[in-house]
Amino acid sequence: MKKVLTLLALSIILASCTKSPKPGDKRIAVVPPGLISPFHAQVDQGAVAAASVDGVFLYHPAPPRETDFAEQVRIVEDLIAQKVDAISVCAIGNEAIVPAVKKANAAKIPFFIHNSLEKLPGGRVTAYVGYNQRKGGMMMGKFAAKLLKQGGKVLILEGIPGYHTRERKAGFLAGLKSAGNRKISVVGSQPADWERSKAMAVTENFLQREPELKLVFGCSDEMALGAASAAKSHSVKGMYFLGIDGNPNAIDAIKRGDMTATLGVYPKKMGVITVETMLKQLGKKKVPRLVETPMEIVTAENADEYMKKQ
Repeated sequence: MKKVLTLLALSIILASCTKSPKPGDKRIAVVPPGLISPFHAQVDQGAVAAASVDGVFLYHPAPPRETDFAEQVRIVEDLIAQKVDAISVCAIGNEAIVPAVKKANAAKIPFFIHNSLEKLPGGRVTAYVGYNQRKGGMMMGKFAAKLLKQGGKVLILEGIPGYHTRERKAGFLAGLKSAGNRKISVVGSQPADWERSKAMAVTENFLQREPELKLVFGCSDEMALGAASAAKSHSVKGMYFLGIDGNPNAIDAIKRGDMTATLGVYPKKMGVITVETMLKQLGKKKVPRLVETPMEIVTAENADEYMKKQ
């Protein structure tokens, strides 16, 4: 069974490449938690664009789902076995990825983490690339408080447990609290695992219990879009829907008025910066331990401008 799984992971890696590396190429890998989310697809696009230069070959395999801890670890272990020059991972779980990081360390392969600034509980990471997720969550919390000047009930949709959910949710709650508006109340915080369909189901069930719900904050755009779809299917009007990612489909929804705002975190730029950081280190140049990427709140007013800067 283990051999079959290893071959499966290897086939995923090979399928992710459209050409073969040339002798002397720097062979790097950027591994997402999955490519179902438009966010991770855009990070991948940015990484591919940045690696499209002479002398660089990019592996960019992905697990089938963003909850498949084991498959992501297997993919990384196969990359290590191929002796790639550097690896960056957006880890599904920080603890789950540590054994693979230690294997890369033993093989003297530089290891990077992208879309997270949180130190792993083990192993040596050359650099962490990403935006400050707690600060971003706080920005959205303060924005929500401005929308709810007259007060209102709030639902939070969480991703899978871990750094991303924890930081975004904690920041959002801190941003709400900073407004000092006692008429704003968080009446629920439930997981939807980063998935639109699950977010839609959670929101539909919640609306039955809390028909006066005023605002939904999704810890990702996909979940915010699911919440918006749930409200629309039940003809609920006057609600606000906030997300995080800045995905094109979310931007389109904001321009249509189906979604209120998102935290645009420039996923393509994150992919570019991740590859540039890896190549800089391989070129014997010093890289900072934390490489912060940009973010901004996107509404209907600045949606077009945001997309132009992608």
